[in-house]
Amino acid sequence: MSNESLSTLELERCLKQAFPIANQGSPLTHEECVELRSMLIGIRSSDFQCALVQVLLDLVRTHSGRAGASLNAEEVVRFFDVHADSSSLEALESYDPKREKETDRLLENAKIESLASLNPDQSRTIADWLVVAKNWGDLAWYKDEVESAIAYWSKRAAEGESS
Repeated sequence: MSNESLSTLELERCLKQAFPIANQGSPLTHEECVELRSMLIGIRSSDFQCALVQVLLDLVRTHSGRAGASLNAEEVVRFFDVHADSSSLEALESYDPKREKETDRLLENAKIESLASLNPDQSRTIADWLVVAKNWGDLAWYKDEVESAIAYWSKRAAEGESS
């Protein structure tokens, strides 16, 4: 089955299977998940996978489907878009290419470090989640970031499966 045709229930099942830690510990509320969407990069490594899968499951269940009403769903995509850069800021008067390149490098390294513990199956599941999420109205303004993140996670999953 292609990941474009995954149903909500199948995606939830895939997430729970790839991240068995999802059923351990205290479940997060929807409000806690919304708050964590923009803070994934700062979660302690010991809590990261549990929090991540709960945020992803919450988004599957609660995305609004309306552009401009994402409640920071795009922050999860930006987190997964490891190679994102600040080139969209070039039009700003205060844009400093040297400083922004350094910031981009630091952010990319922090994301990679946060995501280092994810295995190939989890990487594939994230790619599948992104493919489904790219069709949500919430993320209509973030298609480029979603596509970039899909490419990264698909490649990472394929590299992990071939090693």
